[in-house]
Order: sequence, then C-alpha cells, then structure tokens
Amino acid sequence: MKIETAYKIGASSAIAMFLYIYFWIFYDSLIQFKTESPFAFVDSFVIPDTYIYHDVLNEGSGLLSIISSTVKNTFVPSAIWYLAGGEWILVLAMNVFFYYLMTGYVIEVCKMYNISYKRIVLLLTFAPVTLFYMVGALKELPTMILLLGFFVNSIRQRYLSVFVIIALLALLRYQIIASIILYILLLARSSSKSLLANAVIAVAVLAGLFPLINDMTTLSNDATELFRQESQGFGIGSIVEQVRDDIIGISSIAVLFRVIQTIFEPLLFFVSSDLINEGVLSVYPVASVLSFLMFTSYFAKFLVGFMSSRLYKSDFMIQKLYTYILTLIVPIAGFSFIHHRYIYPLYPLIIIAVLAHERRKLQ
Repeated sequence: MKIETAYKIGASSAIAMFLYIYFWIFYDSLIQFKTESPFAFVDSFVIPDTYIYHDVLNEGSGLLSIISSTVKNTFVPSAIWYLAGGEWILVLAMNVFFYYLMTGYVIEVCKMYNISYKRIVLLLTFAPVTLFYMVGALKELPTMILLLGFFVNSIRQRYLSVFVIIALLALLRYQIIASIILYILLLARSSSKSLLANAVIAVAVLAGLFPLINDMTTLSNDATELFRQESQGFGIGSIVEQVRDDIIGISSIAVLFRVIQTIFEPLLFFVSSDLINEGVLSVYPVASVLSFLMFTSYFAKFLVGFMSSRLYKSDFMIQKLYTYILTLIVPIAGFSFIHHRYIYPLYPLIIIAVLAHERRKLQ
C-alpha cells in the first residue's frame, strides 16, 4: 500500500471514528423524541424529510414499495432505511461511513490541486448543519459523495466507476444527470483555453430557455410547484419567479438572481420570524446561519471569481472544476425554488475551487 493511500485511509478513519463517538453520546436523545426535541426551549433536531423516506418503506413488500413509490427521488434514502432495518443507530453508522468516503474523496481532490485538505474537512465536520444531515436517512451526504466521486473518477479515467456513480445519481436525484451530460459535452467540445467560457455561455443559454424547459414535465418538481402556489404575490421573489418562468431570454437574468438568492438564503433567517415560534427556538435555521457564516467568504470569492478574466485564462484543471460546479449549481439553485440546503453537497467542491484558484494566482 502506498504511503499516501495509507495516510488518506488513516485520516478518513480518524475523522469517521470521531464523528461516531461524537454523535453516539447524545444520539439517543435526538431520536428518542423524534419530532419533539429533548429540550423544552428548542424544536426537533430531525429533518422531517427522513420520516417521508422511512414511511415510503412498507416492511411487508420491502424494496418493491420503494420502487413503486410515487414520491420522487426517494429510492436511495428509503433503501438506506431498508438496509438498516429501520434502526436509527444503524442509519447513523451508515452516515458515518458515507462521511468517511466523502473525506477520502476530498483528500484525493485536494491532492490533485496540491492544496491542504485539513481546513476543508474541519469546516465540513464542525458545520452545525452536518449534525442534521447525520440524523436519519437523507440525500445530502450520498449526493456529496457521488458528486465528488464522479469528478475524481472522471479525472482519473476510471470509467467503470463513473458509470456506476451516474447510475446511482440517477436513482438519487435524476435531474442531476442533465448537468452531468452538459459537463461531459463541454469537455468533449471545448479546448483547454475555452472550457469555462463555453460553460458560462451554455448555462446562460439554458437559463434563457428556462420557460421552455419548465414546460417539460420530466424536469418538474412537485415541491417547486407547491412553492410557486404558496408564493403568489407582488414581492421581489414573485417577480423573479414570473420573469424566470415566462420570459424567454430575460429569464437568464432571473436564474442568476435566483442562484444568488439560494446561496445567501441563510442570511434571511436574521430577519425571519421563523427563528422563534411560541417561545421555542428553531434550531435548524440557527444551524444554517452559523454554517453559512463559516463558508461565506468562499461563496463570495467563488461568485466574484467569474468576473475575473484571470479565471478564464487559468489552467485546464481549474477550468474543469469551475465548469463542473457551474453546470451543477445553476440548475440546482436557479431552476428550483430557494432552498440553500440543496447546494450543501457542493460545499467541498466550492471551497477546493476557491483555494486552488487562489494558489494558482500566487504562483
């Protein structure tokens, strides 16, 4: 075994073991009360989506009930519940294993760009929202692993692994496959000097055509439709929504605005009445705000980077990473409704991109 491989496995294992012990201490308190918090002054630590994925699983028909479910994008989290036999503590163990895989991929990507992985892993480990994504079966950690895994294996030309990851992504969030296809096409049709510029043009064109894309039922989202129905009004958000959905061409500006809104959504909790409800503190919004503050500078630098000509002249590896993130974040954050949680799986990629670009500028 190579020293660097042993080092990666050792570091990932140490982090995973720490997380397991860390969560084991108070995990019983988190799951014992389920929808109710063990503390009178705060609400539940459990994200309600995990109950939906659990309820999809009919113990009588097993995986068949998951396959036949009408709930979209539920196969992977419901399958996790199935494999764990519905046991919360076993789901925790699986989530810790997922985190182990994630740290391994982060270390490998950092090695590609010759940057330290320690800051990135520490930020992700101690981000308060990580607590919520470790409780119950959810999509965030599996999505993060698969997105990192696809990038690593495509760069390493491990095509069998790439095929398996694409298949799993199709089961997890089938809409992401469109972004993967766009990324592959851009790599195939662009030179090393024009990749990122072509990517910006491509996503801008797609954003300008969003009113037509929006009419395709295969790309629609039930939650998005519900959000639109509930957000009818005359505020800025409803205007952006209407322009994005109805005006071809100008919709590209609305999509960009929606991406920025989604990235900075946690800041809205500062002026939101959702933080405290009947004297009870909503802990997830607080965790979202604190986590966002830990990553704010990276999001700002990532967005500002696109306004710098130097980024478009950077080496091919930097352009590959920025192109990959761009093809993911625009559909995820711009084509759906505002929900910062959806871009959590992109956190490590964004941090690595910013640090790698900064390192190149200093050379």
